[in-house]
Amino acid sequence: SKICNIDNNISGCSILEIGPGFGAITESLLKQGPKKLFAIEKDGRFKDNLNRIKQQYPNNFSFVIADALDFDFRPLYSKQLKIFSNLPYNISTKLLVKWLKTNISSANWSTLTLMFQKEVANRIISKNGTKNYGRLSILSELLSDATHKFDVPQICFKPKPKVISSIIHFKSLSTPRYTCNFHLLEKIVFLAFNERRKKIKNSLKSLDINISTI
Repeated sequence: SKICNIDNNISGCSILEIGPGFGAITESLLKQGPKKLFAIEKDGRFKDNLNRIKQQYPNNFSFVIADALDFDFRPLYSKQLKIFSNLPYNISTKLLVKWLKTNISSANWSTLTLMFQKEVANRIISKNGTKNYGRLSILSELLSDATHKFDVPQICFKPKPKVISSIIHFKSLSTPRYTCNFHLLEKIVFLAFNERRKKIKNSLKSLDINISTI
């Protein structure tokens, strides 16, 4: 309920949820009366449970058994779309960057409310000049206002993980903070921060750009 209430009023909004599992967040969201909630779940073992939820909310809820990394989100995008997910940690950054990319030219989603491993969350919200500042910080800052909402301790999960999780809320910007070639920026920040001990001139050698002034 605490996760679902971050966005205040979702009544009448379109919701996308990744990895609903048993549907704890799903049911809490549906109780708030969204216009539509569409869920993507990779694990077919949850199909019966999701069908039970669909019987309760036949007009508001639908789902598909699919891999979110391969799914085409484009038909779902709108300026009113809110995305919620307790992301599997092994795909969390890939999906975040994928969603950020869609908002380069226009707002294709309104907000993201996502769970990350605390270490990753700290990198996302880090500010310039701090040790955690890097690729995820820059890309998130370019296209959204990202804020840390709260941590989720290990005792909230079964089985109990070894790490603490954090909830990050992203609010889409109407336009990027500054004009740039996003795809080139993504390559530059990946190379620049991938090996921090290297001179940046050496890190960027593989790029077909003039780095003579670096």
